[in-house]
Amino acid sequence: MHVAQYRPVRILPKADVRVIIIAVLAVISAIQYYSRKSNYKKGCDRAKQLPAVRRRYEELLVDQLLKDEVVKDAAEAGTLAASMTAAAAPVRAGAKGAVSKKSK
Repeated sequence: MHVAQYRPVRILPKADVRVIIIAVLAVISAIQYYSRKSNYKKGCDRAKQLPAVRRRYEELLVDQLLKDEVVKDAAEAGTLAASMTAAAAPVRAGAKGAVSKKSK
């Protein structure tokens, strides 16, 4: 008599496990990236609606525009060192507590 040998059924995946793991991680990372990007954009949009944040943003924008004008004027005059010094002056004045035009 023949004795039947018991061999457990081996189920093997049809795709390489490493490829599946990498693909799943890539999909999860993409979802996380777009979720965080969306949350950041929503937060920025909400912050722009607040009056205090809006005023501060406008002040920074004006300071940046003034700084760009000073740098541009100095660059046209041909003095790069003077443009760097002039561009840093409004920044230093703002750091020392200069009073803005809107608060007067």
